[in-house]
Amino acid sequence: MISYEPKVSVWPFTGAIAILLGLTFGISYAAANEPLTLEEAVALSLSANDPSVARFHEMAEADRERAIAAGQLADPQIQFRAANVPTDDFRLDREPMTQLQVGVRQSFPRGDTLSLRRERHETQSEGAEAQAVLMDQQRVLETRISWLEIYYLRGAQRAVLASQTAMRELIEIATAVYATGRSASHDILRAELELSGLEERAIDLAGREALSRADLERHIGYEAAVRPLSSDLPTLPPPLPVLAIRDRLATHPSVQFLDANVDVGSIDVDIAQEAYRPAWGIEAMYGNRADERSDFASIGIVMDVPIFAGRRQDRRLSAARRDRESARLTRSAHLRDLERDLRRTFAAWQRDTERAVLYEQSVVPQARATSRAVVDAYRNDVSDFPELIRARLAELDAELALLRLRIDARQSNARLIYLGGDNNDQ
Repeated sequence: MISYEPKVSVWPFTGAIAILLGLTFGISYAAANEPLTLEEAVALSLSANDPSVARFHEMAEADRERAIAAGQLADPQIQFRAANVPTDDFRLDREPMTQLQVGVRQSFPRGDTLSLRRERHETQSEGAEAQAVLMDQQRVLETRISWLEIYYLRGAQRAVLASQTAMRELIEIATAVYATGRSASHDILRAELELSGLEERAIDLAGREALSRADLERHIGYEAAVRPLSSDLPTLPPPLPVLAIRDRLATHPSVQFLDANVDVGSIDVDIAQEAYRPAWGIEAMYGNRADERSDFASIGIVMDVPIFAGRRQDRRLSAARRDRESARLTRSAHLRDLERDLRRTFAAWQRDTERAVLYEQSVVPQARATSRAVVDAYRNDVSDFPELIRARLAELDAELALLRLRIDARQSNARLIYLGGDNNDQ
């Protein structure tokens, strides 16, 4: 008897797997080619687990742990002692003064030193947290600057590519005119030279884009950094007035970190002043004697007296005061630097914004009209070829200048937002 076992085809399963893989890779491909907006780049930067930020959180936690430890009393000391033992036979039961002693001693620091040390570590923890916030805001700023720079470089490459196409058309025109004997061969050579210059400019722009992509990758990762950018030029919220931003500089995270350093310096001064007060300890002792002799018990207080303060306490207090003053001067200098950056950045933002309006409304339209007019004039043998080249390059320079001004204005705006402390606003 011949048995028959039906064969199960593997093709349906293979086909299903192929379909699933195709869908998976298709989704991944679509996600990889989804345009990257500035808002998404900022969100990715903030959600990334950046070690440059995490290290400050760890430092803050470490200082919180140290604050708890610093607020505790020193461990008590236990003493064991054999006292008054005769050295001729070392017997413990021969002499009435021989004792086996056990004692305990607890030391207490000077004045409020204990609480001041705890406060010092807590203040250092606040400074570390301020540094973490500062790093987050710097990452947002750098992400915006890099994204906007890539946007400019991509737009500049498109403009240069269009100019290359136009230059090739000019070469065709010059070749046709040369065939009629109306121009010299050097006109064609001049156009080819300018075309080579445009190709070199395109290569330079592509190299600069790669550098800016690397800067962006540092904050949002490789997969997101290589995505194409959104074609829409983002509009950042307008900055606050200069005086309003200036009033907020005192709460900037970089200043808050320096404020914490000043507070630490003040606490160090307080600790140095506590050094003029005595440290003390209390100890208790119990002595056991042999036979029926009475045992001994004793209690006492140990205290150090800072009599000669001129070479120690005075010097330490003076050093602590100078360190505190140095921290204050560092904060004042940094605040002045921020105010200078604010003035310069706000002036640059105003200037670039006004110039962008001028280029958009006047310079670029005039450059385009001039270029078209010179082309028509050259075809009608009214203008020469060098003038045609200059007009086309002037049009390109005007378009690139407009794009550069728009990007520069937005980058200055991003810096103003950073100085104002609103770096998460889109």
